[in-house]
Amino acid sequence: MVLPGGRAGRRLEELLVEEAGHRGLRLVPPRIVGVARAQEEIADVDGILSTPVEDQVAWTRALTSVARQDLERVFPTAPVDTEGPQLMELARLCVRLHRTVGAEGLTFRDVSHRCPRVEGFDDSERWKSLSAIQHEAIALLRKAGRLDRESALDAAAHQGAVRDVDTVWLIGLTELSRTARRLLSALPAGSIRILVAAPEDRAAWFDAWGCPREETWIGADLSLSDDRIRVVDRPRDQGRVVAQILGAVGQDFSADEIVIATPDPTLVPFIEHEVRAAGVPTRYAGGRSLRRTAPFLLLESIATYLEAGTFSALATLMRHPAFQAGFEDERVFREAPDILDRYHERHLQARIADRVHGNSREARLVRELVGRLGEEDLLGPLSGRRPVSEWAGTLMSLLVRVYGRTDVDPETRRGRDLLACLEALKRPAAALVGLPPALVASASAPAAIRLLLFLCRDDNIPPDPSDEAVELLGWLENPLDDSPGLVICGVNEPSLPESVGGDPFLPNGLRQHLGLPSDDTRFARDLFHLESMLHSRREVWVVAGRRGAEGDPLQPSRLLFATQPAAAAARILRILGERGEGLGPEAEPAPHHSDGGGTPSQVATASVQAFASPPEANLRFDPPEVLSVTDFRSILMDPYRWVLERRMGLRPRHDGDRELTPPAFGSLVHKVLERFGRDSEATAMEDADRLEQVLSGILDRIVAEEFGDTARPAVAIQIEHLRIRLRGFAQWQAGWRRQGWRITGTEMHPAGGDPGVPLSVDGESVLLSGRIDRVDHNDRTGEWAVFDYKTSDTSRSPEQVHRRGREKRWVDLQLPLYRHLLPFLIGPDGGPLMTVPDAHQAEMGYILLPRDPGSAGAAWATGRGPAPWTAEDFAAADQVAAQVIRFVRGGEVSFDPTSVRSYLGQPLAPLVGALELFGADEADPGRDDGE
Repeated sequence: MVLPGGRAGRRLEELLVEEAGHRGLRLVPPRIVGVARAQEEIADVDGILSTPVEDQVAWTRALTSVARQDLERVFPTAPVDTEGPQLMELARLCVRLHRTVGAEGLTFRDVSHRCPRVEGFDDSERWKSLSAIQHEAIALLRKAGRLDRESALDAAAHQGAVRDVDTVWLIGLTELSRTARRLLSALPAGSIRILVAAPEDRAAWFDAWGCPREETWIGADLSLSDDRIRVVDRPRDQGRVVAQILGAVGQDFSADEIVIATPDPTLVPFIEHEVRAAGVPTRYAGGRSLRRTAPFLLLESIATYLEAGTFSALATLMRHPAFQAGFEDERVFREAPDILDRYHERHLQARIADRVHGNSREARLVRELVGRLGEEDLLGPLSGRRPVSEWAGTLMSLLVRVYGRTDVDPETRRGRDLLACLEALKRPAAALVGLPPALVASASAPAAIRLLLFLCRDDNIPPDPSDEAVELLGWLENPLDDSPGLVICGVNEPSLPESVGGDPFLPNGLRQHLGLPSDDTRFARDLFHLESMLHSRREVWVVAGRRGAEGDPLQPSRLLFATQPAAAAARILRILGERGEGLGPEAEPAPHHSDGGGTPSQVATASVQAFASPPEANLRFDPPEVLSVTDFRSILMDPYRWVLERRMGLRPRHDGDRELTPPAFGSLVHKVLERFGRDSEATAMEDADRLEQVLSGILDRIVAEEFGDTARPAVAIQIEHLRIRLRGFAQWQAGWRRQGWRITGTEMHPAGGDPGVPLSVDGESVLLSGRIDRVDHNDRTGEWAVFDYKTSDTSRSPEQVHRRGREKRWVDLQLPLYRHLLPFLIGPDGGPLMTVPDAHQAEMGYILLPRDPGSAGAAWATGRGPAPWTAEDFAAADQVAAQVIRFVRGGEVSFDPTSVRSYLGQPLAPLVGALELFGADEADPGRDDGE
């Protein structure tokens, strides 16, 4: 029994068992196969037919064996890499063309000879080069002791060489190739039975093999009434219509009596989302793509890391949960994601396999991590080159090691999915192990992984069985499905009817000339399928969309207009009319509510900001023993966020940066100026040009240490921008030095064993910590100056940073708090750097290094500034600091709802109920679609 699909075959077997039970008969099951398998079982060939894996390998090798000019004539941008996935993709394309043409008993040389006869299309030279590739691939298979499948079946068909078969039933087949017809014709007369789902008076509408006649069906009228058609806007609207239909017929159909069909698989997630939201479980018969499973992604990550050695590849591999779990006893693997994030934040290294930069703790751990990966018991076995047949076993052993510790319960969905995935990977691995020696080539481990994954990338993990779920089926699975209820979604071009004429190698005109299935063939097939469904189901609904998931306009299927001209014109006007009101009473499933703020399209695509109180509006925390000067600003800005970030450790860590962030850029500037400040010879220079050269040299040395030559490209541009800023600093520094000022310390902090200096509030002391960027002294005047470097693009004065509003409210206490640290700084002689009076008289300000080098220089908060802070100002700042310390001692914070908007777009937003919602199918929520 030959059927068009495996699902129909399984259902037929179920029905045969049921029927035999009703009749009280013993059932001897028939052999149920698809068309391809039927040809192989009918044809009597003298040899072993090639397998799909052997075909892929042979054609890939053929592409590398033919002359480069032949390859480039077929594929002008043919890849140079002979082991990459691009070449495998081209080989798959060649195999597809070979099977398509070979099924009609043709070779590529035959096609090249016929090309000139097709008006407006002569691609004969390209097909001649394809013929050279085809000849090489078939020769490789022959050398390996295999028969090319298409050539062998065609030869058997021409010779009439068939095996003894008692009876062949052709059930519901709508397309049969020329080779298949010749093989079937060679069987004894009367051994073939053909079943067609159509009334007897339509027999002339089908050929002798039961396939629809194009010339008859193209002009046929479809028995579809307008009240069964729904035309809506977007994919999610199609899902809503389906949910409405299921709700309306829920009393008449059980879950296993109605199916949802779609020729466009991209609609599946939208339909599933809306139907499940309505409380109806679904099951997609197509399953889940193997490419989205953990074992597949693990092997892909390993291949990428071995090939490229990039930081991102290493980070992806280390983040894979199975890889971490497989080596959970290794501390370096457990900490790897956080270690790598910290390292990347500092070094932004693009490639990491050659060298790990720096001597920080993160750098040492990353160096250890890279070293461990290269050891023999991890990725060490994946070095060098071997035959692909040997690599397959090595890769399976690696998966065993990684997943060997996993407790797999086959009774759970997760366990079943993992076992199914590993089994799907095992099949091509076994095929590679069993390759004939003549097809086995030497390859690197990454190339072997790519080949293994390529061979099974189109496989799917079967869905979890559920008796209560409504099934979603592909288009071709529906004609022989016997569910009484059917909803067809995505009735749009080019999915329905299926378009094949856009093939760049086999356009529609050439297909018709060669006798291959064309657009007309598929139109006739799909029109027949739809007509048969309308007559074999109790209820059928058809749903089409006006726009796709990306907002692009869609054309309704031509099948909807297969009716009398007047009726077709009316239907066209109603579907595509100016108002686009659609068809049927439920064409607009979701009413639009507008307050006049925009068109329906604009309102639909706008983002929605939702705010709610966080689950823990009041937080208790342990008061810290030490507060840094930067803590005060954070607390004054948002105490709730300070608790989340500083006391609970909820700080974002990621490796998504592709350039130096503003803090990282500022940190690099500080490193350059700190090293400069410790060079007594450099700090004594009064020549700006020489000083600029020194600073540039320091920058180059630090960049070499921190980034090497493998940093991301944007870093090099940022380094040059920093060099420009240093030029402006050199001009100011040289003039400052000529005034008698010298640097006495950089990156200074209170010395001693204590983590901070005591700051008394209400009779109790809290420890204050901080690091001062720079302290200068003027030997001529005895003055002191305290500086903080600022590298923001625009110049902001200390007053602008520290105080806000007309009332001059303190929002930052950095410089005022420095006054409490200064008496505890240690000078070169081991004693205090300055006295308490000196500390209170010291000038304070910023050294600005903005984008514009001409604006570099000092910005003062005290005596030299335009509005110097007074003793009263400092006293007010101390009072604010005391309030902050009292808050910290309280150990409790309440959430301020007015601050919620400031969390939007931040990692902590979900914790405080600040959400930004977009339509599920909006690629760009802010886009104006022009309506």
